[in-house]
Amino acid sequence: MEQLENSLRVKITGACNRNCFFCHREGGMDGIDEVQFTPELALLIKRLHQDLNISYLAITGGEPLLHSNLASFFKDVVVQTEIKGFSLTTNGTIEKPECYWKTLKACGLYKVNLSISDILDSVEATNSKTRNTIFKNQIDTISMLNSLGITPNINVVVYNDKKHLINLLNFLFAQKTLQFDIALLPDLTNERTFKRSQTVISDAIKYYSFKKIKARHRKGTSNTVCDYEAENGFHLQVKTTKLGGTPKWLNSLCCNCAYKEHCQEGFYGIRLENKNGQLMLRLCLYRSDSSTLMDMYSFFDSPIYEELCLLWNN
Repeated sequence: MEQLENSLRVKITGACNRNCFFCHREGGMDGIDEVQFTPELALLIKRLHQDLNISYLAITGGEPLLHSNLASFFKDVVVQTEIKGFSLTTNGTIEKPECYWKTLKACGLYKVNLSISDILDSVEATNSKTRNTIFKNQIDTISMLNSLGITPNINVVVYNDKKHLINLLNFLFAQKTLQFDIALLPDLTNERTFKRSQTVISDAIKYYSFKKIKARHRKGTSNTVCDYEAENGFHLQVKTTKLGGTPKWLNSLCCNCAYKEHCQEGFYGIRLENKNGQLMLRLCLYRSDSSTLMDMYSFFDSPIYEELCLLWNN
């Protein structure tokens, strides 16, 4: 199985211009401020790079394109740390000029995930000016990225039924002038929606006669991506939080968790956020106690850090 690079997910802002009901909000948005580049952040990144082999930042939100100065943040991180590149998850609805994207790419932006799960709803709602504008901006963003040599991933959270997903995929497969990959994600809202989305994804794979051609996994996490191909040449990725049907648990974090039986994600990786003016490391979507949300000094002194050092360096 191909190994994915270790990365640090950065919730760079809590602001968002949308309110998608299926969004897990990276563990919550209460008290979330923008993450700015500071000496403290530089120290944290250098330590994570050295001890945990983290060389990439996965920029999330909120909506990262609402950050007050994303390009400056990228430049400072590249110049003052060992970070090699950035991925960016956006809903693609905010217009940005070509020079903006060129600057981000020059600073190491190598992958863009566009979360457009309700794109078909936008297409079908022909009487809604707002939805039509959203859809147009998303398509324009994809086209802009293509012009810069970036093939974005279209992230589709599977929250509806099989018919809706098939209609959405047929629409996306028909977009011959745009270059993108399609990735299906399970709905993590709760145990019921997770199981339903897994069933719908499985049904779609059978409908198109997709065959799995490879799998990629981030070591020591539940983060797995499976690549599928159909006889007609269509490609599809399925992102799952369960490797072989079982989440990855950390002994130091998850073994005694009361929520473990119903957890859809398992251990997915390390998230960074600015909560009430303090840089905090989040290790779980579902809990915010002192063992799952801590400042960097507490993290470096924790058994979780010791376990990750062993897990991610072997």
